[in-house]
Amino acid sequence: MPKNAANDAKRNIYITRQQSLQLGLSFYIGEKPCKGCGYKKPVRYVQSCNCVNCQSMRYKGEG
Repeated sequence: MPKNAANDAKRNIYITRQQSLQLGLSFYIGEKPCKGCGYKKPVRYVQSCNCVNCQSMRYKGEG
């Protein structure tokens, strides 16, 4: 595989929330940084759009 093709494949692994809903997925990777935890590419729940890391911190009582 050419070097440029490998880079293109890495960039195209992300899908939108709408595509995740259509595919019946539970999670997607957000495009914007999370305001709560600061992750640049946060994993988010499809149904609520909440950041998984922030939700976990809230559940554990850390946030």
